[in-house]
This record gives sequence, structure tokens and C-alpha cells, in this order.
Amino acid sequence: MTRSLFLLCLAALFFSVACESAPVRRHTHERLHSTLYLQRSAEYQATCLQTYRTATDRLEAALKDPAWTAETAQTGDIAALPPAVILDIDETVLDNAPYYGQVVRKDEDFDLKQWNRWVVRAEAELIAGAGEFIAAAQKAGVAVYLVTNRDARFEAFTRLNLQRRGISLDPQTDTLLMLRERPEWKADKRTRRAFIAQTHRILMLVGDNLNDFTSIEGLDEAARKQVVTAAAAQWSSRWFAIPNPGYGNWIDDITGDARTDEDILNRKYAAIRASTEISDEQMRELMNAAPSGYPVQVIVDTLTIPTRTDVAPAAQSEEAPAVPQQKESAPPETPPIAPTAN
Repeated sequence: MTRSLFLLCLAALFFSVACESAPVRRHTHERLHSTLYLQRSAEYQATCLQTYRTATDRLEAALKDPAWTAETAQTGDIAALPPAVILDIDETVLDNAPYYGQVVRKDEDFDLKQWNRWVVRAEAELIAGAGEFIAAAQKAGVAVYLVTNRDARFEAFTRLNLQRRGISLDPQTDTLLMLRERPEWKADKRTRRAFIAQTHRILMLVGDNLNDFTSIEGLDEAARKQVVTAAAAQWSSRWFAIPNPGYGNWIDDITGDARTDEDILNRKYAAIRASTEISDEQMRELMNAAPSGYPVQVIVDTLTIPTRTDVAPAAQSEEAPAVPQQKESAPPETPPIAPTAN
């Protein structure tokens, strides 16, 4: 064997060993799972309905309390102000999962040009429960404001999309406040909330990003979570969050200034909190040390009807009257066993 052939075989051997030892990651799109959840999960639909139903149920109490406001910066005498609610649009009122489905199918990532083309098509469906909540608020005499970071150039198409889905906006007042519609209306929505607070008492805020509720500019993950904790009394009372596993400040904080797909992916992997693996031996030790003293389940035969023995027999006459036969009542159904959580 020549020296060159020997070195080539040796390199191939090392390469083979390296490939066997390195973990092989499946090829998949990072937005695949979240997009499928938004499009196909009945639980997501249920959560949205639950959120909007809770908000609708709170409307009456909010209207009766003249000091009620969802905007923490709104102070002073607000009792005389007409009521309003503020909603975000994307992933709060309008469902853009089909656009992200396109992103996944093409194995690409968010592209502003393609996003704007999706907005212009004005084809987004409503998030479950959004239409009913907006209708209930309007019926109760509450102004509905939509505060979105969609570009102001596409306001007409956003209005068209809402109109196609049965959402009627106030024809006398501009209640659709877009990004950069005014110079001071930037991505941080506090200036637009302050604008509305000048003329209305803000009863509720609905959104899918913490920015829809309060200013979080420059805050990292830990600080944002502190904001959520500090505002605990607001949630499900004045603030109502719609889940969005696809995008938001939470993922921007993880990826930061990464630009390449490889860097972004590596930062996401690094951010994951994972449990440590345990060996077979450790597993056996844990099983042997299983806690005791928990209640023992008793299997009851539901088809056996117990006979009462605490009733004294009735006095028998010489000719006891015939006792009509009563049909034996059916035992209660055995409740189904709840499936274990996935």
C-alpha cells in the first residue's frame, strides 16, 4: 500500500469515527413547530377563546367602576372620559400563520418585503374570539382602538382585511393607529396609548407581546419577567395576553445581533434549559427509594349493588300483600380515566 493511500484510508477512518460520535441534528425549520401549533392545535383555539371570553365577562365591571383603567400611566380624574379598549392586530386580532407557513415551506425566514406583500393581500383570518369581543365592546358603547406596528403605508389594506372579517371601525374617528403614522409613534407603543388616554378611559389592553401592555424598551428577559410579576393584578382583569410561540421580544432577546442562520441557531440551543441525564443505575436507585405513604387505590365493582342491612323487616300479616317488583336501578357509570399529559 502506498503512503498516499494509507493516509487517505486513515483520514477516512477518523472522519467516520467523528461522524459517529457527533450528534446528528434533523433538518427542520425553526418555525415549523410553532406554526403548526398556531394552525392545527385545538388547544391554541381554546386558549384564545378563553382569553377573549374572560375579557368580555370583565367589561361590565370595568364600565361600572369610574376609576377603572388598564393604562398605568393614566392618572387624574378619568371618570368623565368615554371608555375604550386597545388591541394589537397581528396574532391578536388577525391570524398570520399562513404567511409563516409560506416561510416554512420555502425554508426561509421572515422577510419584510414578503411580509408587506402578505399584508397587501388582506387575507388574514380572525383569531378565535376576537370578533365576538370587539362586537361586545362596541355594543356596550366602548370605543375599540387598534394599535399596530404595521407600517402606516399599508393602513388601507389593513382596514380592508378587517372589513372583510366583519370588523367595523369608527367612521368618524381614526381608531387604527399605525407605526410611524405620526413621527413620535415608534415601535414602543406607549406614545400611542398616551394619545388615546387623553380622550378615553382605557378599560382593557389585549395583545400577544408585553410591548402591547407596557413599555419594555431595553429590558432583558429577567427584567421583563419582573414587569409581569409586578403587574400580577392586571392579568385577566385589565390585561389579556394571547399566546404567540412564533415571534416577539422574547426571541429577539435570545438571538440578539446574530445574523447568520448558524449563529442564530447556536444561540437558541445555548439558551435552552435542559435537565441532566441519569444513568440506568441512578434510575434503579430512584425506583428503589420510591416514596411511600400515598393513598392506596381501591377498586370498586360498580356492578354490585350493596344490600341494606340496617332496616328492620316489616311486621308480616297472615296474608302479606304482594309487593310490586321494582326495577333495579342501573349503577352510576364509571368515570373515564383521564389520559396522562403529553
